[in-house]
Amino acid sequence: MDNRTFYCQVGAGLLGSSEGMSKLRVYAVPTMPNIQVKSVSASVLATDVSEIAECTSRNGYPAPSIRWYKDRTPLKPVMKRNSKMYMVPQTTETSNKYMTVSSTLYYKLRKQDKDSTFYCEVSYRLPGGIQKMMESKPINISLTYPTENMELTMEPRLVKEDDAVTLKCSGDGSSLGEYSFFRLMDSGEEMGLTSENDILVIERLTRNNTGVYICRAMDMETTNFFEKNINLTVNYLDPVQLTPDRGLNLTRGDTDVKLQCNAFGSQKTSVVWRKDTEKSPLSTTNTLRLPQVGFENAGTYTCEVSVPSVPGLVQSNSISVVVQGAPEMVANSTKISGKEEKHVNLSCTFRGFPKPSITWSAPGNPMMKMFQEDHVVTVVSELVLPLTEEMQKVMCNGTNIQGSKSFLFDVARKVMSPSATGSPTDKDGIGMKGMRRKKSSGGVVIVAIIVCILVLAILGAVLYFLYKKGKISCGRSGKQDITHTDAHDNIVVEAKNEQKVPEETVLLQGVNGEKRPPGDQGEEYADLRSEGK
Repeated sequence: MDNRTFYCQVGAGLLGSSEGMSKLRVYAVPTMPNIQVKSVSASVLATDVSEIAECTSRNGYPAPSIRWYKDRTPLKPVMKRNSKMYMVPQTTETSNKYMTVSSTLYYKLRKQDKDSTFYCEVSYRLPGGIQKMMESKPINISLTYPTENMELTMEPRLVKEDDAVTLKCSGDGSSLGEYSFFRLMDSGEEMGLTSENDILVIERLTRNNTGVYICRAMDMETTNFFEKNINLTVNYLDPVQLTPDRGLNLTRGDTDVKLQCNAFGSQKTSVVWRKDTEKSPLSTTNTLRLPQVGFENAGTYTCEVSVPSVPGLVQSNSISVVVQGAPEMVANSTKISGKEEKHVNLSCTFRGFPKPSITWSAPGNPMMKMFQEDHVVTVVSELVLPLTEEMQKVMCNGTNIQGSKSFLFDVARKVMSPSATGSPTDKDGIGMKGMRRKKSSGGVVIVAIIVCILVLAILGAVLYFLYKKGKISCGRSGKQDITHTDAHDNIVVEAKNEQKVPEETVLLQGVNGEKRPPGDQGEEYADLRSEGK
């Protein structure tokens, strides 16, 4: 109430008087605007405007102003009544001169306003020409509007057996009543289905669920019925049928063997044949052909049928193929063993089905090993024999109910060659190894002979010394002829070409210093050679 003009007057008697004036401006900040919804719900079918809300701000000075907004857009101030939109403002002065302002909004709602928000703004002044404003909280109007269209959707769109599908019915109006679902039967009748208002869920689909589904609802404002339908197709794939339908027993050498694979589905199928754990396909046709059956064809064959247009729709079936056949040799080998190389290890490896049994023509306790893969049995047998200079013929034989297979080893210290009935072994063979062994041991034999001669010489010297001293007596009957041929039968020197030692110079000297005649020595060496020593 102090907002007014003040006057000051000065008087000077007879000289007269003068006055001045001053205007005092008083400002008060109003309260936060309060918005009150007038229409809890409104219909777009109403012919006149709807009273939307009233905005009020109290105790401001001077009187503040109110402005309306819709979706952050200011509404043009219209005070004259019309059929689209207008505002009715009101200002009230209290006893202490404070000002209370209010404004009521009238608006013709349309369908696009169903999600709109409304709020008001209060603008007021402060000293120094400062302009301030405050906003109310936003409000929504519950708007009803009739249905114009209805939609029936399915999720997922592509389904297969054992899947679940959800049908949802929705209209673009706010006043649709309860939704009802039906299935159109082949007879033309409709079968009612249980749903949760606008949603129908079908669990664990089967091919029998394929058909036409209907959704129906009535608009409560217009009493109009709306209906939509959708085709549900449940994709399927039957179990894979194999021909033959059980394990297949074949014989090695069989020709033109066929495996058939078939599976019926709701759409075009794709076929892939695989064997065991191999990833590469053997065939992409319904028929798998085995032109010539061998042990390598034994195993488990799997036919996988899929529907390429429906991910995850796959069926498979497997068949076990057994290939019987006589043993066949996989490998054979020989190996010299022992520090003095006095033994030979013979090894034979056969594979076949049923399991081959391996026998040897030579006595001994062979060591056996067995491996099985893809229904084919591989058996390894190892036999250890003494290695002699005489030729040994040793045979290993692999046998099962389908037949037998043999391999012959010719084993000797110096020479070994496989017979024509078997496969050749390593190029070196026992014979080559034996020759290398002889060459490497030639020097050792000569050193041994020299050591023996030295020992005999020392022994002879000791005996001769004792004889001279009279410690021993030798009669005629006690003399030994150390020059006799039999005294040197166990001492042999084998001369090789690289030693270049003539036969005539190889002499053995006795303890008494006597030498053997060259003729005797040569005859003995000739006898040794004739015996193959």
